[in-house]
Amino acid sequence: RPNGTIPAAEVVDVCPADSSMSASLEEKNEHLRKIFVGGLSVITTTITMRQFFSQFGEVADAVVMRDPISNRSRGFGFVTYVEPGAVENVQRARPHVIDGKTVDTKRAFPRHEFNRAIGHLSNVKTTKIFLGGLKDCHDESALREYFSKFGNVSSVKVLLDKETGR
Repeated sequence: RPNGTIPAAEVVDVCPADSSMSASLEEKNEHLRKIFVGGLSVITTTITMRQFFSQFGEVADAVVMRDPISNRSRGFGFVTYVEPGAVENVQRARPHVIDGKTVDTKRAFPRHEFNRAIGHLSNVKTTKIFLGGLKDCHDESALREYFSKFGNVSSVKVLLDKETGR
């Protein structure tokens, strides 16, 4: 057309929306809208998290990770926002206290990027290890005794749940 306009009847969608394509794009960019929340109280629920974090933007999803056998909270979860800008709002407003506990918020990494980042750290020396799922019989002296066969143990710290004392 001379004036550059195309009548609506002639407009053709040459790239129709493919729902699987848009869904994969959505998943690919999800990490831009997602935060990790660590240090949760055992009483914190998905509903509590959704309510708390909705003050920073519209929440698309919230989850508290639970042990599949006992259904107890694993002490961390994730919040996904509708808009990526909400993640910045959360990070600027730190620290956050939920159910009486100060929680740690971080940008969530896609699993493949997290694994790749860990791979780059394979040549980094560290002097600390984390042990999870300890039984009540594993106290500081038992851990020190066991790990001393691998080298000098400078310190052992067993964290206790404030609510249960375990």
